[in-house]
Amino acid sequence: MNFYRLINIIAVALVVCLLIPSISPAEDNALTLTLDKALEMALANNTLIKEAIEKQKAAMEEEKSAKSDYFPKASASYSYTNLKEKPYAVFGGTKLPTSNKDNFYWDITLVQPIFTGFALSIRHKMAGLGVDLREMEKDRAVLDVTKEVKVAYFNILLAEKFFMVSNEEV
Repeated sequence: MNFYRLINIIAVALVVCLLIPSISPAEDNALTLTLDKALEMALANNTLIKEAIEKQKAAMEEEKSAKSDYFPKASASYSYTNLKEKPYAVFGGTKLPTSNKDNFYWDITLVQPIFTGFALSIRHKMAGLGVDLREMEKDRAVLDVTKEVKVAYFNILLAEKFFMVSNEEV
């Protein structure tokens, strides 16, 4: 996790460095990157935020799945068996048929959970808490990226000021 965070910080710093030209304020301001633009770009393109959003969507779907466990489940199956010869049993030298040459099997099942020891309600509540947790993780990711962008932006501004001071000293 720290490796990806370091890569994100470096990427944000590079974007800020490349997009903030070292021009005077009297020149064209269309090329300067403001803090708001930098934040907007970082929040729109950051992979940690996109990942957190997708995890939040997955948690919402898990909650829907847990809620659907309250409803009845229906299933149906069918099978067919064709035998080469009609089965028979021999009793006292007489052949008695035991079944048909063609066998069909139909099965229809409807299951409605009545009481599962509160397992369904607990699972639904846990899924709801998972949604809340993922929402907080997404908010934390947005705040982390915002902080990183602001720190990188102000470090670039500070470096520009140091550069200007050093040029004046020379």
